[in-house]
This record gives sequence, structure tokens and C-alpha cells, in this order.
Amino acid sequence: MTESVDLDRMAKEVRAAAEECGAMILESILAGEHLPAVAVDGDTFPSLVRHLKPRLIYMIPTEFDAKEEVTAHFEEDELDTGLKKLAAKWTHRNGQSSRLILGLMG
Repeated sequence: MTESVDLDRMAKEVRAAAEECGAMILESILAGEHLPAVAVDGDTFPSLVRHLKPRLIYMIPTEFDAKEEVTAHFEEDELDTGLKKLAAKWTHRNGQSSRLILGLMG
């Protein structure tokens, strides 16, 4: 088993090597047993695109719909007056962008 200090040294050396050659490092998580995933903020993604120059960018924009958002979290028989009022309170935001999922392939 690799010691923690060895892992720290390896990470430091990889960061230094990346800096030397202009590579971008993205902190990743494991989305599955063998599937790394990265979540980046809105300011980082354009930089990532410029750095990697991908051939394909996946884009999934989602529009907000108050009723749909509320009903997605509750069963139909659970939608009491309070939840319906909650959805009605936010209907003025319907149609606005609420989520943007981006992915790319080199």
C-alpha cells in the first residue's frame, strides 16, 4: 500500500509537471466504481474548452417550471394546498434557465 506522504509527494510532482507544460488539472470524483467525473464552475468551463479544444460539447439547458419542480418531488396525492401555493408563488420564474449541464469529448 502506498503511504500518504508518497501520495502527497506524487500529487505535488504532478501539479508541478502540469504547470511546466501548461496542462490544466481538474479535481475529480468517482461517479461510479471506474468512472471519474468532474464538476466545474461556470468560469472554469470556458477555460477548459479553450484548453482542450474539444470536437464535441454536450449542452443540456433546463428551463424552470414551478409546477413541474414541485410535482417532481412529491406524489400527486401529496400535493396539498400549501405545495400548490408554493408552486404558484414561483410561476413568474417559469421559462428562466434553471440548470445547465455541459460535457465535452476530445
